[in-house]
Amino acid sequence: MQPRKSSSRGFTLAEMMLSLALGVVVVGVAVEMFSHAMSGTFSVSQQAEMQQDLRAAENMMVKDISMAGAGGFNSGGVPLVSGSGVTAPLYGCSSIGCGPNNKTGLTFPTNSAVNYLYAITPGYRKGATLNSTKGATDVITVTYVDTTLALNQYLMTFPNAAPTTALFTMPVPTPIPAPIPVSDSGTGLQLGDFVLISSSVGGSTAYAVAEVSTVSGVASPYTVQFNTPSNSKLNQLGGAYGLTALVGGTNMTARRIWVITYYIDVKTDGTPVLMRQVNARIPIAVSENISDLRFLYDTYDDTKNPPTQINTIDANLSTGGSPNLIRKITIQHLTLRSPLAHSDGYQAMDVQTSISARNLGYSDRYPVQ
Repeated sequence: MQPRKSSSRGFTLAEMMLSLALGVVVVGVAVEMFSHAMSGTFSVSQQAEMQQDLRAAENMMVKDISMAGAGGFNSGGVPLVSGSGVTAPLYGCSSIGCGPNNKTGLTFPTNSAVNYLYAITPGYRKGATLNSTKGATDVITVTYVDTTLALNQYLMTFPNAAPTTALFTMPVPTPIPAPIPVSDSGTGLQLGDFVLISSSVGGSTAYAVAEVSTVSGVASPYTVQFNTPSNSKLNQLGGAYGLTALVGGTNMTARRIWVITYYIDVKTDGTPVLMRQVNARIPIAVSENISDLRFLYDTYDDTKNPPTQINTIDANLSTGGSPNLIRKITIQHLTLRSPLAHSDGYQAMDVQTSISARNLGYSDRYPVQ
């Protein structure tokens, strides 16, 4: 009996090609599923990060806007240095330049040719233009009194004829608790801070808002300089309602105020950034890739019929309205665009909210429609 020979027959070329094709299909499907899974994970992760950044920016804006007029800020606004030979004071400017209004800064609203600082100052289309169809973005400025640094507990005087140097002296006996030192490195007066000063002059109350240039002294009395010119042009001598108007006054009182401006700036690489500027300090970035910022304002004026104008884009300032009439502020659009694109392009997220500034004399007497 002869031994049985084993078969040496292998796969045919057709079988190999079929197997290879099937393998390629299976691997391709697996790769496609993995790619979709990774894209979905990236998209969800990016959305979560965007939502976190957007909510953080919104919360900061809401907190500041809700404080408008707080701390005993003058309900009718504060007159600023004005008059013949006076350059209109600015906001949105610091020692490194100006931000809003195409890097030129913004002038304060006027009332009977007098510049005024209000609790809310709308800046309709005064920001950067990111979309030519939508037009320039908005700016908003809120003002309230600082209650941490009790400047009003110090005795304030101008030792020289020119009111550019002020002395802050601790009264005797010292208040309990003692106020924070004016020169405290953390919460004391800083370069670019705004100080609201009032004084009794000729039986009337005179006001001035000044920008801090330097602060010196490790103990009372502290010396504060209001040098001219200043970044905000508030320290001008001459005109009305400026530092000059305080000369010779009595019962001088000072309070630091927070004048906070939100606007969109564009970095050199083209990234739009939401900026927060306090007084004339250097602005700080709140969030990158904010691609739109819009506001609406509810006003109340019972001298008109109907008394309420709801959701106006500039609080009717363009038609002679006053920021004093603002009762509610709506963030119409706060839009964030994803920093990176994926297969479906960029993602975007938008939030809206309304804020009733409790210190602006809110009224719910809306007319029946």
